[in-house]
Amino acid sequence: MKTLVKWFRRCTEFVAAMMMAAMFLTFILQNRHPLFGEARMAGETFPVRPSQYAGPCEFCLALWVWIVFWGAAFVVR
Repeated sequence: MKTLVKWFRRCTEFVAAMMMAAMFLTFILQNRHPLFGEARMAGETFPVRPSQYAGPCEFCLALWVWIVFWGAAFVVR
């Protein structure tokens, strides 16, 4: 039984880590993409409407909520 609990705990920690990695990669891609990061930093006019790049931000926010719920349910002792 201890082996099963240890295996379950490792799997839940792995899922939480993968969700955090997905959120981090989405954040980096959002900021490094030429349409989103570089144009904004250069002060140029947005080449696309703001509603077209809201998807990565919404994904990060939804993933953050799921990380908090997952961690509170399975990872925190």
